[in-house]
Amino acid sequence: MFTEDDLTEWNKGNFPSRVYSVDYHYKEHGDDVGVSAEHLPGYLHKAHKYKTDVDVLPKKVGTYGGH
Repeated sequence: MFTEDDLTEWNKGNFPSRVYSVDYHYKEHGDDVGVSAEHLPGYLHKAHKYKTDVDVLPKKVGTYGGH
């Protein structure tokens, strides 16, 4: 089981805690194509890697929809 201290990089969003948020998202997306996490620690690892990969992408500056 994970505690809040184990999940410092995870945002709780609208959930009562980060633990509830992670549990929900793992159940929702753990089997998604490209994720395929067999267990919660694997899901957390893949989520962290995805965030790290996205953070290094160049940021686009501009307006949405050409406005």
